This record gives sequence, structure tokens and C-alpha cells, in this order.
Amino acid sequence: MKTTKLEPLLEKPTKTLMERWLSVYKANDCLVQSDELQRRLADSFTDDYAGILSVVVFLNQIYSTNLYLNDVYRMAGHIYNRRDAVRPLIAAGSPEAVAMIACGHGIARKGCRESVLYSFASKFCNFLNPDCYPIFDSHVEQMLKAYNRKYGFRADGRGNLRDYAVFRDCVRSFIEYFGLECTFWESDKFLWTYYDSLKTDNER
Repeated sequence: MKTTKLEPLLEKPTKTLMERWLSVYKANDCLVQSDELQRRLADSFTDDYAGILSVVVFLNQIYSTNLYLNDVYRMAGHIYNRRDAVRPLIAAGSPEAVAMIACGHGIARKGCRESVLYSFASKFCNFLNPDCYPIFDSHVEQMLKAYNRKYGFRADGRGNLRDYAVFRDCVRSFIEYFGLECTFWESDKFLWTYYDSLKTDNER
């Protein structure tokens, strides 16, 4: 949905509104079970190739990141080869880890140059350090842009949200401006679930 169509539909973010949409998310057994499985996998994660491949397969299946079969193995190999550099960055919450995973893997689409797998990279970093890495996807991107157009919660609202440092700062600004006092997980699920409902209603 275009930002201009989304903007007039939005209610002002409040704790009550966020809780309403988090309740919708938590009422979906499939989503809740996926979150629980993710927690278990994260607790037992090892950075050998098999462990990394398991995470890539899980994220690709659960989040529909559109990696084809060969891409899954290529991405796992890419992260495995960079694991000694990437793991400390993820532990430190550095946005550089997202860039390192998103590029350099050699995965392309329709004969084009290498794809920048930005959303997948944010999800991988979130998997290992959810307190420092909000998940980027197009739904959340559109919601943040629409909310900023409507309420101006961030002065540099035209910043490139596909720069992960900018995106994360934007999410923090959103949370702080509206006094939501929530985690990245809660803001992720609120924005994603609310967008999905608005999009569905708009298509009826």
C-alpha cells in the first residue's frame, strides 16, 4: 500500500493501540509457535555450518524471505565464511553486521547484479540479538514513513530506511516520540500486524 493511502488510515500510536494489535498477533497460534521455536533455536545456536544453515532455513521458511534452495546454501556459506567477523558485531549490536550479511553472497535475481538481502540480514541479526536489531521489512518501512508524514516524529524523515543505522534510529525515534516504552519486538509486531489489517481492509 502506498504511503499516501496509508497515512489517513492511521490512528495515533498509543500503548492501548499497540496492545490491541499485539493481542491480535498473540492470538495467532502459528505466529506464537514460530516465535517459541525461534527462541529455542537461538538458545541452542552454534556457529558451525550446520547451525547457520538451520537458522537460514528457519528464517526463510517462517518469514518467507524468498531464498530459493540454492540461495539458502549460498547464504549459509556466506555467513559461515564471515562468522568470525560477523558474530562479534552482532553481539555488539553493530549495524555493520547487517551490511556484511546483506551483501557479498553472490545471490542474484533474473540475471541482475547481486541482490541486497537487507530484510533477511536484519532477521538473522535479530535472531541472535533481538534487543539490538529491529526487523526490517517493507510493511514496517511503509508504516514508519506514513506515521512520519502524519505526525513528523522524526525531523530527517526522508532518510534512507534501507540504511540499517538510519532504520534503527527511526524505530527508536518512533517509540520515544509516542511514549510507547516498548521493546523492538513489540514495535515490530505492532507495526507489522496493524499494517496487515489496514492493507486487507483496503483491498476489500
